[in-house]
Amino acid sequence: MMQARFILILVLLMPGMALADHVLVGHAWIREAPPMARVMGGYAQIHNRSGSAVWITNITSPDFGEIQLHRSFMHKGMMRMQHVPELKIPARSSVTLQPGGYHLMLFSPKRALRSGDRVLIRFTLGNGRHFVIPFTVRKAR
Repeated sequence: MMQARFILILVLLMPGMALADHVLVGHAWIREAPPMARVMGGYAQIHNRSGSAVWITNITSPDFGEIQLHRSFMHKGMMRMQHVPELKIPARSSVTLQPGGYHLMLFSPKRALRSGDRVLIRFTLGNGRHFVIPFTVRKAR
């Protein structure tokens, strides 16, 4: 009971955090891009608090034409990027979506997004349940 209250307080106090089933998403942000950019990057920390793995199988937003999961990796001295059709988050583990690793590719923005804007992104899990996370647009650090 005490842990549930703590998680609820975290969700209410920290911007960009949301809880769905046993999945907690925090530090959700989108890198600001030039106004005419056709692709943007999205990042977050995803925590699975359950005793079994969960899969993210689909990601959508009314602010983008398409969203895909990608993975950046080094191959023969060159950075490569690969589409990942679904993302497994092991039991009681976390996955970080970050520059240079797993991340969201946000294609065809439907409006110009500036630092401080908020975008709602919907994640669908393998069990069919979904949750919506607010992402904040910010300049890269």
